[in-house]
This record gives sequence, structure tokens and C-alpha cells, in this order.
Amino acid sequence: MTPWLADDRRSVSDRKYGRWRGLPTYYRAQLEMSLGIYLAYRAQVVGWLAGSLIQPLVLIPAWQTTTGDGQIGGYSQGLFVTYFVVETLVTFLTLNFVVIEFGARVQHGYFSQVLLRPVHPIHHDICTVVAYRIVGAVVMVPSLLLLTVVFGADTSALSMSGLVAFLPAVLLASLMRFVLEWMVGCLAFWFVRTSALNAAYYSMMLLLSGSLMPLSVLPQWAQSGAAATPFPWMVAFPVEVAMGTRTGAQVWMGLGWQVVWTCVIVLLLPLVWKHAARRHSAVGG
Repeated sequence: MTPWLADDRRSVSDRKYGRWRGLPTYYRAQLEMSLGIYLAYRAQVVGWLAGSLIQPLVLIPAWQTTTGDGQIGGYSQGLFVTYFVVETLVTFLTLNFVVIEFGARVQHGYFSQVLLRPVHPIHHDICTVVAYRIVGAVVMVPSLLLLTVVFGADTSALSMSGLVAFLPAVLLASLMRFVLEWMVGCLAFWFVRTSALNAAYYSMMLLLSGSLMPLSVLPQWAQSGAAATPFPWMVAFPVEVAMGTRTGAQVWMGLGWQVVWTCVIVLLLPLVWKHAARRHSAVGG
């Protein structure tokens, strides 16, 4: 059960908060509520996390078998393990369920209540995402350490400087993905069924972000095409920074592209939300 479904009975009294002055209080109360809900439904959280571990459990042996004793795209068997362990961590730190839930929210009239509140609904989702990661980290971190040991990851590529640069890279990736998927989710106001749109989005995400493979194994034209989209900056770039594949000027250039994409998406979101909210009201939401 996700927190937004429980809002009707456990909602924070949003009306008493000012638009900006009350946000710290709102965040504290909403985060406490979201943490409580995820802890109450911790078995479901474990199920979600177990599902996210299926991908590395399948991809690691597949790429190890394909690689053999050689290398593909600069990755040996051990480096492929490291890549997918770090990629799973990045996915966990950037994943949210906004795109999946948005359609159900619109269909079940969730926004009919939310639009009456003085607090933008995106703040609720921020608290939900943070709470999920706090609770989920208890399971995810030990699981990834176990994968590292069982599959024999080559951790020689990891360095302190890479891990330090990884922090801003994954923070920007998380912000970029959250805002982008919130904006994509707003398409539910225009389409009755969004399953096909969601499938198309996640297909592009998997193919272009580096979730299924390091981008270096692709032809050069495919790498260039992927780099022109926001997807690799949300997954592949933080992974490559952590593994030392990108260093020095490459890291700064990548962080710059993350900032550019984030600014573009953040500027577009209010415009999309404005028209989405108007459409919701126009059809009697």
C-alpha cells in the first residue's frame, strides 16, 4: 500500500500550512507519516526491493558468460559485476513510482482533494520517495554487498575520489529523474490509459540509460544518440564516475550536462502542471 492511498485517513492537515513558511513543518510531519506507512507495510517494501534485485541476478551471469576470459567495451567479468552492483544502487537511489501511480491517482480522484490544498502535491511525493529510500536501504545495502562477494566483483576500479564525485552525480541524477517522471506522469491528465506511455518511457529508460549494459559496449553512433537524451545522465554517468571510468574534466562536463537537463526539466514542469491542473478542473475533477 503506497502512502497516497492512505491519505484519506492519515493525511496531514495541509490547510494550516502556509505556502512556503510552513513547508519545513509539513515536510517533517509528512516524512514521519510516510516512514510509518512504509514500516507498517515493510513486507511489501521487501517485495519491491527483491524485484529490483532480479535484474542484476540475471544480467551479471549473462554478461560474464558473454565476456569469457576477455573484455567487452573495456569490462571484464569482475568489472561487469561491479558495474551492475553500482547500477542497482544508483537505480535504487533515483527510482520513484510517480509515473506508475499517476494514472491511478487521476482515475481515483486523488487530485480532486489535493488541488484544494495550499501545498503543491510534489512535496508529498518528495517525502514519500525519501521515506522509501530510508526504509529500503536497510535491505538494499546488505543485498548489494552480498552480490559483490558472491559474483566476485572487481572493486579495484573504485577510489575515494570517484566515490566523492559520485555523491553530487547521484544527487543530481535523482533530482533529474524525479522531476522528469513527475512531468511524464502529468500526461495522465490527457490520456485515459497511460500503460502504453509508461511502457514506452521505461523502454527508452532501459535502453538508453545504461541499465541493461554499459554504454561503452554499444556502437559509437548509439552512444552519441544516448548522450543527447537525459537518460544516461540519470544512471550510466553516476556509475561511470564511481568506477573511475570518467575522471577530471569528464566528470565536470557530465555534472554540467546534469545541471542543464535538470534546469530545463524544472522550468518545463510548472508549465505542464499548470495546464494539467486546468484540464483536470475543466473535466469536472
